[in-house]
Amino acid sequence: MFTPLTDDEDRCLSIYVLGSKAVAHQKAENYPGGFAKCCQFSLFTGGRGSFTDHNKKKWRIHPGDVFYFTEGTPVEYYPFTDRWETMYVMCAGSGLGTLMDYLGFSQSGVITTTNTGVFDEVRILFEEIVELNKLRGRLVNSELSYLLYELLMVLGECNGAMPNEDPAIKRLEPLVKMINERYHEDIPLEEMADLVGCTPSYLGKLFREVYHTSPVTYLIRVRVEQARRLLCSDLSLTTQQVGERCGFNDKSYFGKIFKRYTGITPAEYRAANTYIENNRGNKDAVTDQ
Repeated sequence: MFTPLTDDEDRCLSIYVLGSKAVAHQKAENYPGGFAKCCQFSLFTGGRGSFTDHNKKKWRIHPGDVFYFTEGTPVEYYPFTDRWETMYVMCAGSGLGTLMDYLGFSQSGVITTTNTGVFDEVRILFEEIVELNKLRGRLVNSELSYLLYELLMVLGECNGAMPNEDPAIKRLEPLVKMINERYHEDIPLEEMADLVGCTPSYLGKLFREVYHTSPVTYLIRVRVEQARRLLCSDLSLTTQQVGERCGFNDKSYFGKIFKRYTGITPAEYRAANTYIENNRGNKDAVTDQ
């Protein structure tokens, strides 16, 4: 399914899903010039086939294998069996190239998920993206972006090429870990800088070089993401309580920041993502005061 994003959405999402689909039988394809302005990841769940990468190396593709190719990369693939079942995700975004480099992906290649025991996790992420992509809309695009990021991180681990070689990334790892664990706390910039072993001004420069944002903005994004999950997973909490648990001690500030990143208020987000339960007469949900 292909649904173009608006210009505003393109600017908001550093990586996004351009299209996705489950295919009962993948037919032969040949793209001498590759795809323009997007990358593709294909997970195969049945049958066998062949994939020719940018170096003209032929790969035999079995269930559990993922092949990928980047923008403008010449590729060819075709089935060996009557049915060659696949799910594919086409993605783009201003931050995609950096993330691909970060994960150690070349122009094209093959990743085997069965050897590392994460096939089910990868399959579920592909399925969620394909199904969610049928809905679209600003709220859905944001969730798709998050699922795509999760998928790429898991595939990066399978690829055995997580970017520990970059000294800047390695240096920032303890800080990113601390933010992801202590997002609900007030973490002063000075404490972040001390952890990395540099001045606050140099930390900002270093963090922007790697993550294209400031450490404070990264912290806010983590808080918003946690709030999105908590809004839908625990209906016993009011939106104000969700905000407090995620580090937003002021209700109005929480609402303002949440809307800035998602396009809607926390209450609207909860309503949009729990409509099934509400339509079934779920009386356990708390009405925000």
